This record gives sequence, structure tokens and C-alpha cells, in this order.
Amino acid sequence: SSGYIVSDQWVKDAGYWYYVDANGRMVKNQWKKDSAGWHYMGSDGKMVCNQWVKDSIGWCYLDSKGLMVTNGWAEDSLGKCYIGASGYIVSNQWVKDGGYWYFVDGSGRMIKNQWKKDGAGWHYLGSDGKMVTNGWAKDSAGWRYLDANGTITYDKWVKDGGYWYYVNASGVMVHDQWKKDSAGWHYLGSNGAMVTNDWVADSQGLCYVGSNGAIVSNQWVEYDGYWYFVDANGRKVCNQWKKDANGWHYLDSAGRMVTEKWVQDSIGWLYLDEDGNITKNSWIKGGFYKTEYSSSYYCSLYYRYYVDANGYRVVSEDDYYIGGSYYSFDSYGHAIGYYYRSDYHFGY
Repeated sequence: SSGYIVSDQWVKDAGYWYYVDANGRMVKNQWKKDSAGWHYMGSDGKMVCNQWVKDSIGWCYLDSKGLMVTNGWAEDSLGKCYIGASGYIVSNQWVKDGGYWYFVDGSGRMIKNQWKKDGAGWHYLGSDGKMVTNGWAKDSAGWRYLDANGTITYDKWVKDGGYWYYVNASGVMVHDQWKKDSAGWHYLGSNGAMVTNDWVADSQGLCYVGSNGAIVSNQWVEYDGYWYFVDANGRKVCNQWKKDANGWHYLDSAGRMVTEKWVQDSIGWLYLDEDGNITKNSWIKGGFYKTEYSSSYYCSLYYRYYVDANGYRVVSEDDYYIGGSYYSFDSYGHAIGYYYRSDYHFGY
């Protein structure tokens, strides 16, 4: 503005920055350092911005302010590159940034969705380029678990998201298989998670695995509102009688303990109460039937059954003595008579 040549300073002209040296001449194809950092003056003398520049040492990147990027990422058409402390692309090495590990290949590009082996073992770089830690990655063999150091876990149990998994000696997640450890046999489901508190089928039947995932044996199991019994081999008992401290119980075709129903054995019919115990010396109320008293009047009555001291339904009896009265029972065990009492007994 004074009309004299300026020297050794920055000049802004038509929206671009230039630098003139001590002789007042425009600097071209050179690096220039100021208090903010390093800049590069292009062949036209303009300060380079948002571009890559190659010098005798390597490639550098100038950001939107024309500053050489250091210790950060820059991107080109081939991918992201990491610029080291010197301002040049680093290659074929691990880079830690923001608490995460990345690997840049021989061209300096960030590796993504790939496995990488180093002296510690195999690692996986995810879709964001971060080394996977405490998580899963999949290859052609199956799912693998990467520990806190990002290395593949081998031959051990892994807890993830509240579920237990097992990875074999090859480092692959086991699924749809049984696995035995010091606690017993465990089953790994289709998603690899150890099954707990549920039924699992094998070639010998259905097994129940408890809260620790191990097969339970020789005990009662409550599941989905029903009681079941598993034998000494851990298999569900079906279509059988089972005796415990409370008495005899019957397990139906689904393995459920029968309650409030009749069950027939080789001798006769027995009634299992609400707790699954055989009822003895008691009246059992059955279904309704109708008795006609006149051409226009019907009375709905209950069928009644009686079970003896052994728990069997009384059938085909004409004079069966119960509590001071005599009763008759047909071949089905229905108590029959001419009078209906308030206590539901049919008497004479």
C-alpha cells in the first residue's frame, strides 16, 4: 500500500495466500514454516490447501488452512492414511489414535474388515478400521472372540453380553454341540450361547440344563408352570410313575406331572390331586348329567366317584359302605342312586 516492495512476509491476494522472501520474491515449490506450522507454496506460489504434496521424503497433507497435518488422518481416493509426527504418511505399522488401534498397510492406507497377524497373534480390523477388542469377528471357519488385547481367544469359556460361549482349540465358537467341563455337560445353542434353564434334545431324549448350564439329574424340575422329573442320566421321564417322599406321581407323554386328572394303570383308575398325589378314601366330583323328573323338568347333577384306601376308583359295586351309608357304583365308577344329598353323595 506504500508503493514499495514487501519482503519476508505473507501476502493475501484475490483470496489466496503467498509468501515473499527476503528479496521480495514470490516463493514457489517450497516449504515455509511460521508460528502455526509448515505450509507448502505451489508452483504458482499459492499456499496449498486440502491437497497432498510429495517431496523428497514422502507424502504430506495440507489441511483447509494450509497447515501440514501431523498425528492425524487424511483421506484420498484410495482410503484413509495416517500422518505421523513428522508430517509424512506412515506405512505398514500399528497406529494408536483416540484410544483405538489401527493398522496401515504398505501404501499407508487404513486396513478395514481384514485379519492382521503380528507377533502377538491374529487381530481383526473392523469396518471402521478399529482393532476389535472384547468382541467377535467372523471368518470362513466361524466366529472368533478377540480379547482385551485384540488377540484371538483359544480353548476357553468366554462371557459376553451376559451369556457364556466356548471357543475351541482352533479359536472358533462352538455351537449346536455339547461341551463338558468340571461342572458337567453344557449345551451350546445355534447362536453359540450356553443354554440355561431350558430343555435340550440329544439322541437319548430331552435333558434339562439348570441356571449354570449343566445337565441336572435325578430331580424334579419346574418349567413353564409344570413339574417334570429327570432321571439319573438327566433325561426327562415320560409315561411313568415316580415315587418321592410325598408318594406316587405320574408323568404323562410330555413328561408333565399329572394333576387333577385320572390315570389308569394295570389295576384300575387313580386320581391325582392338585399336587400330583394319589387321592385315597375320598369322593371325586366328575362331570354333569341330567335327570328327568317330569316331562318338563330336568335336574343337572354331578357324577361322583369314590377312590378306596389304595387310591383306586370303586366300580361295579352294589353295596359299598362309606361313612355309615351304602352306595352303588356302575362299571364306570359313577355313584348311582335315587336321592341327591347336599354333600353330593348318592345314597339309599
